[in-house]
Amino acid sequence: MTIQQGFLEYSHVSSDLDDCRTPRWSRQFLRNLSLLALLSLVVSFAVPSRVVAARSGDYDGDGKTDYAVWRPSIGVWYIIPSSNPTTFMTQQWGMQGDIPVPGDYDGDGKTDYAVWRPSNGYWYIIPSSNPTTFMVQQWGMQGDIPVPGDYDGDGKTDFAVWRPSNGTWYVIPSSNPTNVMVRQWGMQGDIPVPGDYDGDGKTDLAVYRPSSATWFILNSSSSYTTRNSYQWGAANGDIPVPGDYDGDGRTDLAVYRPSNASWYILDSITNYTTSQSHQWGAANGDIPVPGDYDGTGTVTPSSRRRSCHHRHLLFHRLRLPLPLRLALLAGGNR
Repeated sequence: MTIQQGFLEYSHVSSDLDDCRTPRWSRQFLRNLSLLALLSLVVSFAVPSRVVAARSGDYDGDGKTDYAVWRPSIGVWYIIPSSNPTTFMTQQWGMQGDIPVPGDYDGDGKTDYAVWRPSNGYWYIIPSSNPTTFMVQQWGMQGDIPVPGDYDGDGKTDFAVWRPSNGTWYVIPSSNPTNVMVRQWGMQGDIPVPGDYDGDGKTDLAVYRPSSATWFILNSSSSYTTRNSYQWGAANGDIPVPGDYDGDGRTDLAVYRPSNASWYILDSITNYTTSQSHQWGAANGDIPVPGDYDGTGTVTPSSRRRSCHHRHLLFHRLRLPLPLRLALLAGGNR
């Protein structure tokens, strides 16, 4: 999804490729779904691949991001595996109102199908290592934002939510599920952007504040006792798209600017002292979808284009009130 001109764009593949009208499911989707929970998609590509092997959408385990969509109206996943792009993968998992939260929950190096249900706070997962045995976990409540990541560094995706009302993170570490982590970091209006910013192999707590374009990071390498803040981006307009763009195993600070379709990246390899910029996409229309599509270990800037004439992908625009424009962002996985 992406923000532009006060709107959130939610992307999906549609069977009605020639119909550009807003579908019925999108109107119902907005009524029933906690809008803030959509922010969970920002973590799609924020964590370097060595932290959570399949966090970037690697459904076939070949080390590359696969093209994937989830269709809310029927709860079906459609995947083009990079290892065999002529053989599509489809899986029904989830229902209308759910939020896709794919990740490597079983630690086998492949992305698992997973959804989080805001209405009851349950996580439903099909582990790729044993797809006949489902994983179900209650964690979170309506209004929370799911922020799955590898917070304990064991190679598995952990159940985690961020609560905007009090800025608190609630994490169940997969290595020790009874030792729940609860930490306050951030405030209402912030955007959660977890990632491995210090390169210790664990997901750090981090938020992006749209009002000042400032990143606030709590480092896991110090047991969350040290913090960093960086001003990077333009206030109330840029979209945070963190990821490992320089291949050093640390999450870089990055934003996508819809007004000129440019990517601005602050490199972790130089301790955030140097930057790079790339123009990629069409202004005020494209959706940023970064990922490691070539398997090099670095995130590649890429975009998807909203067009009613495109024969493969169709994006529907959902209208949101202006205050939510400051809180919603692109993401990703999925």
